[in-house]
Amino acid sequence: MTTGAPQRYFQVVVNQHGQYGVWPLADAVPGGWSPIGFVSTREECLVQVAELWRDMRPAGRTDGRPADWIGRITAAADARPHAVALRGGGERLTYGELVADARRLAGRLSALGVGAETRVALYLPLGAAALTALLGVAVTGAAYLPIDAADDPGRRDLMIADSGARAVVTGRPETLAHTDAHLVTWPDGAAGAGAA
Repeated sequence: MTTGAPQRYFQVVVNQHGQYGVWPLADAVPGGWSPIGFVSTREECLVQVAELWRDMRPAGRTDGRPADWIGRITAAADARPHAVALRGGGERLTYGELVADARRLAGRLSALGVGAETRVALYLPLGAAALTALLGVAVTGAAYLPIDAADDPGRRDLMIADSGARAVVTGRPETLAHTDAHLVTWPDGAAGAGAA
């Protein structure tokens, strides 16, 4: 255990579903979460979480079937395909486009062997592409790891490597030359999200 000024250190916490997270040591732990006793830098805590949390599927689903939220989005697309699911930042995406694009990406990922017990990194800016990618990964049953576009390249590459991601979904594959994961360019130019 590392000691020092509390504001510089983090702790690993766990909830009742066996999900792990990293929380600032100086802040009160939120309800439903408990410290496991591991305190260190943020980076070392993230490595510890990756070692401890092998099943990163959404809580509440342990049978390998898609989470309920996927069914709710699909039902909304079936009922009102032209209803707007996302608008902002110059983008507009209907529920029909969201589900169609997510299924298309899920098919591409499945062809690479992505499914339950695998991980996919999402290296995309917030917006329509990220939303469809998140849903597409969830449809495969895989876990997703969002990578902050503001992270420096070394940290980004380390997180992808340490996660054991089978694939990385990104709009900038040329920036990820140092990964062994499959690079999936998204969006891929087919039908889908457009400008508002």
